Amino acid sequence: MASIREASKVQLLVSNTEVKAAKELHLETRLAQLRDDKRRIRREFNELKFAGSPSEARQQCYNEEIKDLDDEINTITLKLGSLSDPNSTHE
Repeated sequence: MASIREASKVQLLVSNTEVKAAKELHLETRLAQLRDDKRRIRREFNELKFAGSPSEARQQCYNEEIKDLDDEINTITLKLGSLSDPNSTHE
């Protein structure tokens, strides 16, 4: 009976670890995508500035997009930092 309980605990630990790893991978992938989007938008904006003076409205639009991306990057970074050890409460 004790060995069945131990096997169940081990399986739960493995399962929790796999779930955490999947969450981390998803968040890290999203974070990389957001950073790529931010670089792309900055590049587009710089190209626009090089080609001529963009309108105030267009500048505002780019700044808002960058701010939105920064907000989402910060949110995901916090989520990654707060992912606790899924097995810490199952000791």
